[in-house]
Amino acid sequence: DVKTATTDTDILKCWQVMFELRPYLKEENFPLDMRRTLDDNRKLIYIEEEKVAVAASVFEEGYNFISW
Repeated sequence: DVKTATTDTDILKCWQVMFELRPYLKEENFPLDMRRTLDDNRKLIYIEEEKVAVAASVFEEGYNFISW
């Protein structure tokens, strides 16, 4: 099941998998930094196994209008 991270506990579950791609991240700053990212109309989704995220992604919801 794909879950949406809505709490700091959920966000912290995603830290290790996000750290793999962005090794400059600091675990102690991760919830606040991620909340700042999510405040811009984004969502953090993840797949969890044994209470640990094994995959995570941030995406932006919204309407994109492309004019040619």
